[in-house]
Amino acid sequence: MPEKELLNKNLSFALLLTNHRLWGYILIPYIIEPALNKKYYILKESLSPFPGTDTLNILDPEEREVINIINEYNDRNLFRLFSKDKSLKEFLIKVTSDRIDNFIRPFIERKIYKCFSIARDEGIPVYFQKTTTTLHREDQLKIETEKAVPLFRFIRDVDQSSYKLGLDTDGKSVDLKKVQLR
Repeated sequence: MPEKELLNKNLSFALLLTNHRLWGYILIPYIIEPALNKKYYILKESLSPFPGTDTLNILDPEEREVINIINEYNDRNLFRLFSKDKSLKEFLIKVTSDRIDNFIRPFIERKIYKCFSIARDEGIPVYFQKTTTTLHREDQLKIETEKAVPLFRFIRDVDQSSYKLGLDTDGKSVDLKKVQLR
């Protein structure tokens, strides 16, 4: 997918899928730049939680919308929505895995889904972040345009019943054993 240029400087808007120490996988909006004569990108500017107004002014409306959605699950907003603790620091220390799994993570996943949908429809590149300073072209995630359909295969014999879950997209089976986040 073609990447959008910012101010004719070869800078691009991109989303990075990264692992947050408490919340699990989240998206972070970034401005990236191709390294000179290299096959990787340099992370220039994080646009979360507080993007600069100069940068916001040059982004497309859809890119600004993605930033707003992502900022709905920044630490401070999660504290405001899901905590009765006195401070953000106290919330981050005391939050339980049960609260994360049952309330916070589902909230974040709904927001991530919206962002992936916009990225798919608007051609915004999404990368899996392996390092803190660079992205390689092979780190770019392919967002399928066709929805995946779950396939359940039930196997019944004399002693027991079992099932296998599979996914099918665009008429092709997705090997769930190969789909993984590093």
